[in-house]
Amino acid sequence: MVPPSDNTNDRNKFHPNRRENEEPFLLGEWRVYPQLNRISGVAGTHLLEPKLMDLLVELASKPGRVFSRNELLESVWDDVVVGEEVLTRGISELRRLLADDSRVPRYIETIRKGGYRIIAERRAISHAPPEPVQQRDDSEKKTGIKTATLVSSRFRRILTWTTLGIGIIGAAILALSYYRGGGSRSAEEAGPWQPRPLTSYVGNEVTPALSPDGRLVAFSWSGSEDDNYDIYVLQIGDASPLRLTEDPAVDIHPVWSPDGMRLAYISDKGAGAEIRLISVLGGTSRRLLYAPLGLGGGFSWSPDGTSIVYATRASDDSANCLYLLDVETGEKRALSTTPPSGRGDIEPEFSPDGLKIAFIRCHTSGIQDLWLIPAQGGNARCVRAGFIHVVGLDWTRSGRELLCSALYNGSFSLWRVDAESGEVSWSSVLGEWIHTPSVARGADRLVYHYYRSERNIWRVGLTEPRDPEAEPVVVSSHWDDEPAVSPDGRHLAFTSTRSGTLELWVSRLDGSTPYQITDFKEGLVVRPSWSPDGNYIAFNANPGGQQEIYIAEFEGGSLRRLDSGFENTFVSDWSNNGRWLYISAEQAGRWNIWRLDLESPSDSAVVQLSARNAIRGYESAGGYFYYSRPYQAGLWRCTLAQLDGQDRPDTEDPPWLPDLPSIENWNAWGVCQDRVFFLVTTEQGTTILQHDPDSGRQTERAILPGFSSATITLDQHCRNCYFVRTERELGDIMLVEGFE
Repeated sequence: MVPPSDNTNDRNKFHPNRRENEEPFLLGEWRVYPQLNRISGVAGTHLLEPKLMDLLVELASKPGRVFSRNELLESVWDDVVVGEEVLTRGISELRRLLADDSRVPRYIETIRKGGYRIIAERRAISHAPPEPVQQRDDSEKKTGIKTATLVSSRFRRILTWTTLGIGIIGAAILALSYYRGGGSRSAEEAGPWQPRPLTSYVGNEVTPALSPDGRLVAFSWSGSEDDNYDIYVLQIGDASPLRLTEDPAVDIHPVWSPDGMRLAYISDKGAGAEIRLISVLGGTSRRLLYAPLGLGGGFSWSPDGTSIVYATRASDDSANCLYLLDVETGEKRALSTTPPSGRGDIEPEFSPDGLKIAFIRCHTSGIQDLWLIPAQGGNARCVRAGFIHVVGLDWTRSGRELLCSALYNGSFSLWRVDAESGEVSWSSVLGEWIHTPSVARGADRLVYHYYRSERNIWRVGLTEPRDPEAEPVVVSSHWDDEPAVSPDGRHLAFTSTRSGTLELWVSRLDGSTPYQITDFKEGLVVRPSWSPDGNYIAFNANPGGQQEIYIAEFEGGSLRRLDSGFENTFVSDWSNNGRWLYISAEQAGRWNIWRLDLESPSDSAVVQLSARNAIRGYESAGGYFYYSRPYQAGLWRCTLAQLDGQDRPDTEDPPWLPDLPSIENWNAWGVCQDRVFFLVTTEQGTTILQHDPDSGRQTERAILPGFSSATITLDQHCRNCYFVRTERELGDIMLVEGFE
C-alpha cells in the first residue's frame, strides 16, 4: 500500500495540492479550471502543464497586484531550483495560450523593473464544469507529485528497447507531444472525451493496463521514495494501490491474464530481461521467459490464455522478430520471419478475437509502420505506414481498429487506424502527452500514461584533471535538444520547442541571446551540423512527412532544401573542406552513406561511399573516414583517398573496432580532430570513452549525469562535451470513461 505522509509542510509543497481547493473562475473571456489544468474560451480549449497553471493561478489570485519576479519564482517553483528565464518563458507561454499581446496586453502586463500583474477581470463561475473532478481521500492527498525526478538508466533502456528508429529522433519527437486537435474525427465516434487523473503520486507511474472487466488498473511506479520501479494494482475509485513486486529489478509493463487473476510483467536486472508471472493478490512470482538480448517493447497475452507473443533479437547483429511462448510448457517458436535490413518488429498485441496480432515495424530512419500477422503465423501485411515514434499500441474493444499514440501528419496525438483499410482518424481524447493507451476488453474505459518532461543542454569538461561537475548551458521550461558547437567555438545550434514547435535555434556558447532560425510550425527539426567555415547549418526536417535535408545560412537566415533524390535521408557530417555533405540514405531497404557535392547541380553530385548498411560517418583530421552500421556493433573506417576509388560501392571494409564495449547504439559516437569518442554504460552511468587510433588506447574522459539523448557534441579542441539532460520527468495515469 502507499504509505501516507505525515509531513504537513511537504504536503503543501507540491503544486497539485496547492490548487486542490481552487474553484474554477472566469478570467476575461477565459474559463480557468485549476484542478483540471485547463482553460477554455471562444478560441478553444488548452491543457496547461501544472507549473503554468500554478503561475496563472498565482497571478490571478490578486488581479491588479504587481508580483515581483522573485515572488513568483519562490511561490511557483518552490520545489525546484530554476533561473529567471524559466519564469520569462512561462509568462510568454501563458500569453500565447491566452491570445494576449505583450505590447497591448489584455491579460498579463509587464511592469518595468517591477514584475507582472493580471489586468483582466476575475469573476466566479456560478456552475461547476461539466466533467467530474476526481475526489480523493486524505491518504491520496498526502502522496503529492515530485517535480524533479530522473528515470534510471535501466528503465530508459527498457523504454527504448533497442529500437534504432527511436534512437535517431525519438527524443526530439517526444518534444512535440502536445495536443493540437489535428486530424479528422470518425463520424461514429462520440466525444471529445475528458480524461481525469487516476494517480498523482510522487515519482513516475508508467505502462498502465486495465483489467479485462475494467475495474482494476495495473501499472509500474517508482514508489514513494522514487527509488525503484515495481508493479502495483489499483482498484478504480480507491486511493491506494497494492504493491505486487519488491525486488531490485526494474519491473514494468504489466499484462493481464484473460481471466483477470494473474499479471505477467517485464523484469529487468540489467543483463537481458525476463517475463514473470504473479497473482493479482500478491505472492511469489515465477519466470516464464528469459530474453538474454532484451525485449522489443511490450508483449501480449492471447485471449484464450495459452500463449504470449513478444519480440526479441536472435543475435547481437539481428533485428527484433516476433515469437510465441506457450504459457504452460514454456515452448517458444518464431512467429515472423526476419524483417528486411534496417527494420525491426516491436510491441505485438493480440486482437480481441485472438486471430490476429498487430505490431510496429520500425525503420532505421525513425519511421514506424503498423502491421498485422495471423496469430498462427503466415504472411504479414502493412496496415498503415508513415507514423513516427508510436508510444503504445492497443486494439479497440470491437477489434475493428487499432489505437496508438504517435506523431502523424505533423501532430502528436491519439489515433485510430482501421485494421482493414488503414484509414487514420483522430481519437478525440482531450489530453496531451498521451502514451501507452490501454483499453478494457469488457468495459468502456481507457487509461493512459500522462507524460511530461523538461530537457536542458549541459556541458562537461574532458580535460585533465577532470572538472568536478557538469553545468547547465541552455535552460528553459521546454525541450532543448541536440546541441552542435560552431567551428569557432562561439555559438551553439540546437533544437527546441520554446516557440511551440520543434525548430532550429542558435545561441551563444553560454546559452545567452538565443534566437530562432526555422519556423516550419509542423513536423520536427533534428540533427543540426555546422559547415567548417561556420556560415551554414545543415539539418533534417520533415514538414512534408519524409525526412529531407535543409541548409540554413547562419547570419543571413536564408533557407534551402537539398534534393538528394532519396525519400528518406539524414545529415551525417560535412567534409573538412566544406564542399561535400555526407548523408545517410535508404535505398531498396538498405541504408548507406553517400557524398553530396554542394557545388554540383547534376545527378552525379550524389556518390555512394559504403558497400552495405552504413548509417553514420565522420571525417577525421588524420585523413580517415569512420562509419557505423545499423544493428551491428563496432566501427568501420577507410582512408579519405579510398573514398574516391571507382569501385568504392563494391568495397567491403574490414571492421576497425569490432568489439566496442557496451556501445549504446550506432548514433552514440563522434569524431573530434583525430580521436574517436563514444558512449558506454558503466555502473557509474553513461560514460564518454576516448579512443586513440594510433595507440589503440581507450580512456574514460567523463561521466554524463542525467544523460538522456542519443547524441553528443564536442568543441573544436575536444575540451568540452555538450549533452542533453532530463531535468524533470513526471508520469501519472489518466482515466477516460465511456470510451469506445
